[in-house]
Amino acid sequence: SDALLSQKCSSLEWCGTLVRTKKQLHPFDEGGYTIEGPISMERIRELEPEANFTDCNTNNNSTDADADEPVYTYYFADEGHVDPQEAVMVLRQEAKDQGVSFVSSREERVVELVRDSNNGQVVVGVKTQNTNNGEQKQLLADVVIVAAGSNTSLLVGGGGVPLVHNPSRTYFSAPLSSTTGPILNRTLVDMVSSLYVAQRKDGTIVVGGGAVKFGLSADKKLISSKDEAAAKQLEMANELARQIAPKPIGNAPLTYKREVGSKPMPKDGFPIVGYVEPGLYAAVTHSGMTLSPLIGQLVAAEVKEQVSLCILDEYRPTRFIVVDDEECIEESSST
Repeated sequence: SDALLSQKCSSLEWCGTLVRTKKQLHPFDEGGYTIEGPISMERIRELEPEANFTDCNTNNNSTDADADEPVYTYYFADEGHVDPQEAVMVLRQEAKDQGVSFVSSREERVVELVRDSNNGQVVVGVKTQNTNNGEQKQLLADVVIVAAGSNTSLLVGGGGVPLVHNPSRTYFSAPLSSTTGPILNRTLVDMVSSLYVAQRKDGTIVVGGGAVKFGLSADKKLISSKDEAAAKQLEMANELARQIAPKPIGNAPLTYKREVGSKPMPKDGFPIVGYVEPGLYAAVTHSGMTLSPLIGQLVAAEVKEQVSLCILDEYRPTRFIVVDDEECIEESSST
């Protein structure tokens, strides 16, 4: 998948990431994934002259002025970023070329699971309904794999795949060329303020993170871009981003935003991968674009070869199954 995206995604850029955090990380290079740091102000300036992390640290491993706690900066040289919409379309086309068929939710929707009443209610397919005429039909399968992001728990049930509400807002600038002002060479991630700033190959600056989720309504709905508060939100987002990348944001201010009602976020933050019940397999993770190439291969191996891979043991849906203590006591006493 990495090779495919590298060949066909014009927006993919392996630029490395600078991360500012209050947690002291331990550098390692297992699997070829390296961490450099904590790094000095001189090294930060060398890697990214436009990063304002240097002003946040008065010296290497200095304290954060607001919280009076140690703040560290690390460099992840092997990381990159990509336009997720472009990447999804590339992967989708590759899947079509391999014989996968896609049915738009605008045409048909999955309404329920199909079970074999003669075989212990094992899941053997799904029932779909045409959105135009209401006609229903069954699609039978050896295994039903649910990888529907934030909608996974709607079909699987919240017990095995508990997700938390996690709306998303991302801000964008117009494209900025090197001739109009300074550009970012690295992705900047500030864990202290919960904000990231990246710049795509076409010059578009992308800003996101928990810091720009202000303005979400109490009923868990995102405020529309037409709302009167939109201009104020945009102003606040620019102000936050300028604190990390003042010159790039100053030359290319954020001009619009994209909102998602809810991104997939497992209850404990970790991927959920495996059988929820016989015939029904779930795969959901917050880091979909990052982990999907690997998770896709692992899921395919488990389902096709009918094996259980130990690398996924800690991420099974069964970790959310709560055993009633009273039942355990009764069973043990009766035996």
